[in-house]
Amino acid sequence: MMLINEITEIDSLNGFRAVYTECILNEDIIEEAVIKKVNCENGDFTKIELNNCRFTDCHFTKCNFSKASFMNVEFKNCNFSNSVFDEAYFSKCNVENCKALGASFFEAIAKDIKINETDMQYTAFTKGKLREIKVEKSRFADASFIDCSLKNMNFSQNDFTAANFFKTSLSGIDLSNCEIASILVSENLSELKGASIN
Repeated sequence: MMLINEITEIDSLNGFRAVYTECILNEDIIEEAVIKKVNCENGDFTKIELNNCRFTDCHFTKCNFSKASFMNVEFKNCNFSNSVFDEAYFSKCNVENCKALGASFFEAIAKDIKINETDMQYTAFTKGKLREIKVEKSRFADASFIDCSLKNMNFSQNDFTAANFFKTSLSGIDLSNCEIASILVSENLSELKGASIN
């Protein structure tokens, strides 16, 4: 079991890497926390609320963040591969140099997010609602954006090779300097109507 006081102790140990398996966080709300170098696998963080927090050099692989809330949270050099964020809520978050390979964001809501140099290959955003998101130099190859709602998206130098945009309108989105080879859309290409592409 991982408790708040244990996280605080980890941060004060200057480089100590704690390893937890099947973690359960006992607090419903975490605020103003700096969480560094935590390694957790199969953790259950369902419905947790994180406000004004910073995660650095953390590994939360195969963890469950379903219905979690992230408000003004910064992620730097973190790995969330194969974790679940289904029905999670994100607002005013920054993601820098992270990985979320094969993660699931089914019906997640995200707004006012910045993502830079992050690898989200094979990630599923199915039925997600994504608003006011700026994404630069990141990889979404083979990712799934099926039946998503995308508004005010700003994409620059991203890799969407073989990404699936079936039933997701890309109208008003500039993909002209992104890699979109082999993306999956409807036969009539309706998803691309109104998008800027090369």
